[in-house]
Amino acid sequence: ASWIEFKNKQVSRRRIDLLGLDDSGLTALAHEMTHVIFADLFQGRQPPRWADEGAAMLADTHDKQQLHQRDLELAVDGRIEFRIGELFALDQYPQPHRVPGFYGQSVSLAAFLARRDDPVKFVKFIERALDHGHDRALREVYGIDDAADLEIEWLAHRRGARGYHGVRLTLDDRRPLRVAE
Repeated sequence: ASWIEFKNKQVSRRRIDLLGLDDSGLTALAHEMTHVIFADLFQGRQPPRWADEGAAMLADTHDKQQLHQRDLELAVDGRIEFRIGELFALDQYPQPHRVPGFYGQSVSLAAFLARRDDPVKFVKFIERALDHGHDRALREVYGIDDAADLEIEWLAHRRGARGYHGVRLTLDDRRPLRVAE
């Protein structure tokens, strides 16, 4: 877990707790470190929950990302997934029964945007979304009119994807480090 304290719109404290020194604790470090880096990167402003969690999960192992993919598929099958506009509007975590789907959809959308163009644009998009809202940020960074148009693109991508379709930015001893698949 990571804990970040803000004071006067700046990060004043950072803390990462790992549950041990086994592989699961070490693999969680990249995820938790992403939260800390995002807090600093956005100058003490809380990035949108979906983007913060989605980017952090891009640092998870391939196997863990597969579990998030499964959670997304279960949410879609159970019709409890989020509309993109709804996901963008969340400032807190959703109701407990929707949390797994939230994580799966967040990482899927973050991966989709990071793969759509230069991954650096994803960070620019989040920064602009904090300043001007998601729809304006989508237009300025990706040339997408609004959340509804992004949803159309993302759903079309999901329908065409087979199995795992994320961006792997992980150190995984069974696979070489890659920026995109």
